[in-house]
Amino acid sequence: MYEIKNGVLFQNGKKTFVLGESYYPSFHPSKFPVPPEGDRMGEMVRDLRMMAEAGFNHVRFAALGDVSYDEEKGEATISSPFVDAMIAEADKNNLSVSIRLQGFSVNLRGFSDADILNEKGEVPDFAWCDFVRTSTNHKGILEDNFVHARDLARHYNTFPNVIGYQIYNEPKYPQCKTCFCDYNMHSVIAFREWLVKCGVLNEMEAKEYMPPRARGEQSPRMWALWRLFSAQSMTAFLLNASEGAKAPREMPTYTCQTSDMSCKMNAVRGVDAFGIARGMDILGYTMYMHGWGSEYYPMCFEGDIFESAAKLHGKECWCIELDSRTYIPPSVYNRGTYATIGSGVKGILYYQWRGDCPVPGVPYPNSCGILNYDGTKTANFDNALKVNRWIASVNDLLMGAERAMDGVGLFYSFYALAFSDAVENLAYDISQKKCFNMSATYLTFLYTEMRKTGYTVTVTDGCGLKENKLGIKVLVVPDFHHISPEERATIEEFYDKGGEVFVGVPTSDTYHCLPRMTRFDRVERTYQEKVYLPPICAHDLPSLTGIIPKAIAMNYEIGVQVLQGDGYTLLLLSNIACRKDVVDAMVRVTLPFTTAEFTSVDGERKVEIYGDILVVHSIRDGGMIILK
Repeated sequence: MYEIKNGVLFQNGKKTFVLGESYYPSFHPSKFPVPPEGDRMGEMVRDLRMMAEAGFNHVRFAALGDVSYDEEKGEATISSPFVDAMIAEADKNNLSVSIRLQGFSVNLRGFSDADILNEKGEVPDFAWCDFVRTSTNHKGILEDNFVHARDLARHYNTFPNVIGYQIYNEPKYPQCKTCFCDYNMHSVIAFREWLVKCGVLNEMEAKEYMPPRARGEQSPRMWALWRLFSAQSMTAFLLNASEGAKAPREMPTYTCQTSDMSCKMNAVRGVDAFGIARGMDILGYTMYMHGWGSEYYPMCFEGDIFESAAKLHGKECWCIELDSRTYIPPSVYNRGTYATIGSGVKGILYYQWRGDCPVPGVPYPNSCGILNYDGTKTANFDNALKVNRWIASVNDLLMGAERAMDGVGLFYSFYALAFSDAVENLAYDISQKKCFNMSATYLTFLYTEMRKTGYTVTVTDGCGLKENKLGIKVLVVPDFHHISPEERATIEEFYDKGGEVFVGVPTSDTYHCLPRMTRFDRVERTYQEKVYLPPICAHDLPSLTGIIPKAIAMNYEIGVQVLQGDGYTLLLLSNIACRKDVVDAMVRVTLPFTTAEFTSVDGERKVEIYGDILVVHSIRDGGMIILK
């Protein structure tokens, strides 16, 4: 028997780490592992049996089928015989199930004025993965989304092994090369009302106001507010459908957000983990970066943002899609797993079980899966089973531990990302290759430096800082110049209460440089060019603040993440060297401990102890030191 309590999976009353797979026999006209003329039922039965035998305990399906709407009753009728059969088959194999309720945008009543529009008033040329295609402020669409989610949930609630629902997949605004969204009049009118509510415009000023359709058309503040409003609208759109899914019976909901929070394009994509965490039961995200080389710290950063946002609201975090391509080397699969676990997630769903048929129109033929589209094993298949066995062997330790809190926080400002986008990209369209966003660069750079110093970094937005439930004592604000007036007031309030604040400032007169930091002292002259500012780096923070990291990697080839349980500490180690298959790990630990053991997918190793230095030789992909 499976159930979810407070974002944690319980199997027969025991806390269990979620080991899941995505299995979509067809959620898109050109995306399926078994073609319509094939034996979909027979292959599905085989696949689910193999999943259970491989050690997986969860599978994610999509609500595929026909949905018809009765306007008189205001209800939807569901017909999904194949999905029903999959759920029943999963139950036979003791697999828990979650279901993605929406594919592309829901428009049950066929509203003709609901499309997302670009700045030219045109329907964009959507990519196949642009799942949200209607205005997020169209009241009829919001009602349809609620009803659709409600009645699908009502249908699937009858299955005992269905434990939760996904609201959309990778929801964001379309990034269609040279367009901005959403200029549908329903969103424009909602933005006017929002500006009045926020005191930016009065009702007379707002009556005919139109949001900026290009950077530089209006002040950077108005551009930033337009993008901030758009992000909040996307969040509200998703939470509205989440409430629909929970209406028949309180079942957990999550969405699968793109891991874009720290990227330069999030100013236009509108991904908001902090907003979603306030309303959904589990915070879910996708991850297609890898846990080694130059991607290790950005990958960890995204995981830490989502886990921090979840914890700020008393929730748990799952990685809903972790890259498991058919051609991915086992070592990369393993390193990604170690790094994801190190962010404190309570579940991993790999994407996906089986590759898609290589037929015309398929976006990624036979690309994602631990099985090839024809059912044969990839080179990673047997390794993936070893990973599952290892995670099961340390299940109790993982489920009893949380990401360590050092009291060191990094401030995340969506407004700053949008403001930076406004002032830096006047000459460019939104093409990812051309855009700048130094606010995003500052974020990632300072996070990386703080991690290399040894800190477990808590990421917070303004609302989270105001409540400060995670006990931040030292706050780093990467882009103080571009935060909103409301965020600045919150930071000053934190400072006045005794918190220490360090702000990022450019290293020269040219803004496009990596930042140094300086102490915040509320004296405006601190930010004037002609005042000398002592350059503070992340590695200065321990001596300046007295907060000593719990574990510090002594060699650059190893990444360290810290989880803490009752009476024990887990150090997740990752081999982040691209040119070395095997490395030695040297870690300085400032926590008291009596014993140290090392375990990994490849087996156990001896931990050599030299005072406060731990040494583990010949680590292949990574592993875990258990301190007690």
